[in-house]
Amino acid sequence: MAGGIFLIQSNGALSKMDDTPYEKELDLQRLLADYPDLLAGDQIDNRSPRRWLLISRELALPSEEDGPGRWSVDHLFVDQDAIPTIIETKRGGNTQIRREIVGQMLEYAANAVLYWPIDILKENFRNRCREEGQEPEQVLSQFLGGALDVQAFWSNVETNLRSGKIRLLFVSDKIPETLVRIVEFMNQQMRDAEVLAVEIRQFVSEEHKALVPRVLGQTEEAKAAKSTITLPRQDEGTFLASLSDGRRAIHQAILSLKETEGFRINWTARGYSLSYVLDKRPILLLQGNLPYGNFDEGCYSTFWSIRKNVPRSVDLIMKYRERLLATGLFEKSSNTSEVRCTSKLELDERKATELVRLMKDLVSDLRKLSSEATISE
Repeated sequence: MAGGIFLIQSNGALSKMDDTPYEKELDLQRLLADYPDLLAGDQIDNRSPRRWLLISRELALPSEEDGPGRWSVDHLFVDQDAIPTIIETKRGGNTQIRREIVGQMLEYAANAVLYWPIDILKENFRNRCREEGQEPEQVLSQFLGGALDVQAFWSNVETNLRSGKIRLLFVSDKIPETLVRIVEFMNQQMRDAEVLAVEIRQFVSEEHKALVPRVLGQTEEAKAAKSTITLPRQDEGTFLASLSDGRRAIHQAILSLKETEGFRINWTARGYSLSYVLDKRPILLLQGNLPYGNFDEGCYSTFWSIRKNVPRSVDLIMKYRERLLATGLFEKSSNTSEVRCTSKLELDERKATELVRLMKDLVSDLRKLSSEATISE
């Protein structure tokens, strides 16, 4: 869209509004914070338009566990499905938008899924709301509209972040063709992350200003590959019915733990998470997924939540990591914070009983460790 647009005023006069660059990137950043609908959620998903909740602006992102902020992310939003959405804004006249911005965004994504603690995101959201004179719980409840309780929503944000189910948005008043081609390629190749560009043109006259967003980078192939993003939440029956016999057996063993006090199952569109409530805090232990993308193994046991919430748990994590591997049901992952189900599962009654006992032993040791840490304090 070039040149300008025309506005017919109430008196019948025709007024031209010229395509005008933003004076500063800060102007565009403020507009996004004040008017999140400019991110054109209806263009991103016309069947289920995305709605946006701003977590924070200029959010610090570390490059190591418990490390200081190395980068500052322009905006972090989440949508109604708890998908973290990272925004990087640049004016069209900024030469960085042609190359450097892509590497910058990939650095953000690679480190966010590993090192952004959910407690920090919650704290920044609360601080942002209070600075604007709003009550955080009320803002979040209104955003959710009763569809999900607050605790479950934050749990889903954390689950999506750790599994790489995020969205990356390049935002500018003019997106160059070179960036559009890169975004299209990335969006097709990255199954779990959605990568898009949003061009927000500004048209100005003496009396009026109009902002026109346009989403770029979507292809039919990418839309089809990511169509599961808006699937309804699974339940035990539909989830188990979707699996082969070998995979179904191990998930049945895991899901049986819901009958044990303290264990909790939370269902998502792609599967479930198994947590244990320790001192009123849910500790994520394991996730089970329908086969998709990088998670075609069907399930994986993860330890980052234990490490974050339970002091001095490193030795315990290593002990149970080895015990899980010894069952023959799991194998090592490239991520040292997890082990994954083997591609060929052979689960007999003995192994099922062993796996359930192992998970119960784990939470028993976690309780002891947590109690010892409390006493020492």
